[in-house]
Amino acid sequence: MAKINLNLPPYTVVHARKSWNCFYFRVPKSKCPNGWKPDILIGRDDQMPVDEIIQRAKALKIELDKTRKEGQLGIVRRAVEGTLPDVVALYEESGFFKKLRPNTRRDYKTYIKYILAWSEKAAHPHIRDFTTKSLSAFFDKYESTPEKQLQMKNVFSMLFKVAIREGYVAANLAKEIPLLGKKERKRAIVIWNEEDVSRFITQADLMGWGSVGTAVLIAFETGQRMGDILALQKPRDYKDGKFAFKQSKTGAMVSIKATQWLVPRLALIPDEQLLLVRHERTGQMWKMHTFVHKFREIADACGMTNHIFKELRHSARLKAERAGLTDEEMTKTFGWSRNTVRRMGDQHYGVNFDEETASAAVEKLDNYRNKKTGLHAPKK
Repeated sequence: MAKINLNLPPYTVVHARKSWNCFYFRVPKSKCPNGWKPDILIGRDDQMPVDEIIQRAKALKIELDKTRKEGQLGIVRRAVEGTLPDVVALYEESGFFKKLRPNTRRDYKTYIKYILAWSEKAAHPHIRDFTTKSLSAFFDKYESTPEKQLQMKNVFSMLFKVAIREGYVAANLAKEIPLLGKKERKRAIVIWNEEDVSRFITQADLMGWGSVGTAVLIAFETGQRMGDILALQKPRDYKDGKFAFKQSKTGAMVSIKATQWLVPRLALIPDEQLLLVRHERTGQMWKMHTFVHKFREIADACGMTNHIFKELRHSARLKAERAGLTDEEMTKTFGWSRNTVRRMGDQHYGVNFDEETASAAVEKLDNYRNKKTGLHAPKK
């Protein structure tokens, strides 16, 4: 179809198709006020009268001028009440969001971008208009990446909590939706042992990423989170063979001596280097996503495809139990809460049979029986 000659409002453009024309309201990004979408579909002339399309374009021009004026006056426009952009803004201003640690807030903002992009395609409906079917379809898009799928659900659940507080909805619909493949996600915890850690460190050193091996050893010996380990400095957090720092997530103080295995490794760090774990190429602190990628590369290279960094905390907990530490001693040593100690213990016994601990327990039972009754195992 040939281009039509109309007296169109500013920023209105026409794309000619074979048998119809498509009209857009297109504003250069440099001239868009904050929050204004640069490319807006107005309509097609095979679906609505051209006069109506022109009226819509004029209305958009008026709205654009109004938004620009409000921006000049410093007026912040709130998104339509009850839509996801509105709920997200309320969430990010709430204690639900502000109490999260910085790394978690950054991750949640990434998931929120996916959620808002999905909402935008549906023209940002009110949150009460979402259904089990529509939310399930959104979550199912991420079935191939179970961790991302789970985090999407967690963030959506938080948005519904805010919506409930605002009176937009009565129930947390996101929380009630089961995720496909949830059972498969509950993989057995893979416990690291000393041989695993040694093999990983050797491979990391061979590949020129000794700092990653150091981080793994610190995690195995101290049971701390990746984010805290990557931020450790000397002498602020480590001095004279002793760690002393505040955990970023819980605020708990950690005061623990470095083990005999860890001290020689940390002694290799140059005096002028402040960070205990420093990126070899940049000389700066590792970014977590870059560190995770390099960790996976090293682990796969030495055949440890099922080992993940997070489970070094579980390994430290199990190692401490085998050494005879009580739950109370673990909380004081590693800066963990009692709930954390118990939860990790439950996970070990629930999905990962610990033969060494179980054998030691049977030996204790036998010793108790022999001492109390004088009975011994029957001879063959």
